[in-house]
Amino acid sequence: MNLQELYPSQPQFYYFAGLAYNQLSQFKKAKDALESGIDFVIDDKALEINFNIQLGEAWAGLGDQKKKEAYFLKADALMKQKK
Repeated sequence: MNLQELYPSQPQFYYFAGLAYNQLSQFKKAKDALESGIDFVIDDKALEINFNIQLGEAWAGLGDQKKKEAYFLKADALMKQKK
């Protein structure tokens, strides 16, 4: 049993799993983990920004430049709102 099964609504576990998969160049697993966890992010702009950045990285690794750009633009817009 993994942490995501024990704490399914804790977005940090999905984020760190996605981050690790990206660093291991396992981009499909990264995308899946990040997409599963982003819906659990509530009232945490910094974590939402990081999810979008990592999703952009995963899509870049998968070769989808349009989705990569979309996630990076969303992260950029969230950063501007945060200020």
